[in-house]
Amino acid sequence: MSDLAVHCKGCGKPIPVDDVNINTRLAKCRGCNAVFEFTAQVREQVRAPRKPVPLPKNLVVAEGPGSLTIVRKWKPGSLGFFILAFALFWNLFVSVFVFAALFGGGATWEGTDRKVSPAFLWLFLTPFILVGFGMGYGALALLFNRTRVSIEENKFEVVHQPFRWFGNRRLDAREINQLYCTEYEAYKSNGLPQYRMCVNAVMRDGARLDLIKGLEDPGQAFYLEDLIERHLRIPDRPVSEEQPRIS
Repeated sequence: MSDLAVHCKGCGKPIPVDDVNINTRLAKCRGCNAVFEFTAQVREQVRAPRKPVPLPKNLVVAEGPGSLTIVRKWKPGSLGFFILAFALFWNLFVSVFVFAALFGGGATWEGTDRKVSPAFLWLFLTPFILVGFGMGYGALALLFNRTRVSIEENKFEVVHQPFRWFGNRRLDAREINQLYCTEYEAYKSNGLPQYRMCVNAVMRDGARLDLIKGLEDPGQAFYLEDLIERHLRIPDRPVSEEQPRIS
């Protein structure tokens, strides 16, 4: 029982023993002034250890005494190929008008003698060109990207490559207080929500960050949580909004 600890449900900071009332089962956080019931936390800590999560197929792990590297291949599924095909069709269609703007010397309004200047054509075409570029870039990222998670001493880094993507992270590993997994709605397909998992961090100042998003399989998220916590020697503690695990 000497290893049991109570952490604030709001900011995640440890609660000093003087601010824990055993009789009322209430605790108060000096950091954010939250008052909460801690029985569930203690019950979680005394339960049997969770079963190890097997290494998912699309993860490659290299771990040393002071370093950890995880490389995850994205799983595009049918969405990536659909976006790529649509982007090719879109860009082929737009290229006809781009060619006309480049070499047609302008255009004439139908039924009139009024000329449309090349500058106006380029202004009109720019949004369509940008949409085509964005779809093509996104499709290539879905098909070829890797997510690299690395820990070198006190440096924690999440990088999506070779195509730059949202969600790159660089932070001090010593500031991570706890990791936990959540589920969120990523997009809709045929009107049906498609869910993905995310590995989140509770920082020592109480901030909560999305570290690794877009995980298709809950096993990927739970494996990453357990591996990173073990490497950083962070005791696993319950977080109120975490995704429950099915034994």
